[in-house]
Amino acid sequence: MSITGTEQAGLLYSVRPSKARVQFCSRCGTIPGARERRTASDQAERVCDVCGMGVMLSTAQGALLKSGSAFLVVTDDLRVTAVSQPAEALVGKEGSVIGANLLSLLSCARGDGELATCTARAANGARDVVELPVTVEGAIGAARFLARIASCGPPRGALLTVTPALSS
Repeated sequence: MSITGTEQAGLLYSVRPSKARVQFCSRCGTIPGARERRTASDQAERVCDVCGMGVMLSTAQGALLKSGSAFLVVTDDLRVTAVSQPAEALVGKEGSVIGANLLSLLSCARGDGELATCTARAANGARDVVELPVTVEGAIGAARFLARIASCGPPRGALLTVTPALSS
């Protein structure tokens, strides 16, 4: 799935942010089909009924492409508050990642300032879905990834979904 958008300084911004929201587990990354259609007043179940460890959050429909994705949830001061199980293989175990500064885990080819700004904007509720090229700090062979950044919550934060970048 691609995001319709315009390119500005190498960033892909959504021009028509989707009002549709999808719920996902902050730990296992499950996207339960029945929960996608819930309204804010119908979100009584906050703990994931699949893994029993994660909190159910919501994000723009195009921000999280599939269940079980590798992602981080980050605050506006760039502190990691959640790491999906698949992301642990990239950035480290949950215990060492929670509370870490995002820029100690990922860097951006377009500058860490861009990564920080886009993440903080998303954590503060910006409706754009932004894609940036990133590398994982300490990764062997400088693996390249694409980070899809969008707002999520509650509580409000930024969702950074990390997928392998396509080679050009």
